[in-house]
Amino acid sequence: MKNGAKIPALFIAVAISLLSCSRDPQQGTDIDTGQQAPTIKASVGGSISTTKATDTGWEPGDRIGITMLYKDNRQIVGDNFNFLYVTNGSGGEFTPGVQEKAIYFPQEGSLVTFLAYYPFTAGLTRDMKIPLSVASQANLSRIDFMTAVHQGGESKSDRNIILRFHHKLSKLIFNLSQPVGQPAIDLSKVTMKVKGSKTTGSYDLFSETLTVNDASVAELQVPRLAVNNDWEAIVMPRQAGAGIEFEFTDAEGGIY
Repeated sequence: MKNGAKIPALFIAVAISLLSCSRDPQQGTDIDTGQQAPTIKASVGGSISTTKATDTGWEPGDRIGITMLYKDNRQIVGDNFNFLYVTNGSGGEFTPGVQEKAIYFPQEGSLVTFLAYYPFTAGLTRDMKIPLSVASQANLSRIDFMTAVHQGGESKSDRNIILRFHHKLSKLIFNLSQPVGQPAIDLSKVTMKVKGSKTTGSYDLFSETLTVNDASVAELQVPRLAVNNDWEAIVMPRQAGAGIEFEFTDAEGGIY
């Protein structure tokens, strides 16, 4: 890594469709109350994509949290706070994780906006500050924190909501190859650590601000991908500089 370089946050878009359990699938209307439900999608480069953080698509059971705000004062609309939506991994479509908690537009036609993030946090409070931790790298998709920018659609008469999700943490990818003219190393038995990295923090959804806990320095055990000789880690963004070590250990205890 060159001095002065910064590990960039990565950007991606996801396709989302929010549906209520008691609505006309053609009209997006609650059959009992007449309330209008949003259809939500996200784009990248003008096209719909189901790509996400660590894979080429959503995984079955992926969970997002979504909150609806009044556009003029950014106050939460009623109880439309941190509703859980879940996907079956097909086409980027999400449905309510709790059937009684589906999002609907204000009946009077007020303009709204949306805050959405991945992965879902059940204990989120109304200050909208989400605790983050990358201390365990065992399941990268569960720590690959993303938020969404609301880009279009804002009332019951304009139900096609556009969200663009983007990464707020950084991904490191390490690739090893066999040394030329030296004894081969069994790369499948190599383990890896990142030393000196900060591992916890919080994210303010209202202000789109990441705060890193400076006291949370710890070693990260980095997983190796089974399909190749890559090791991948998700870490807190930081300036390049002293204090970070990438350490590989082979089967014989050799350290690189």
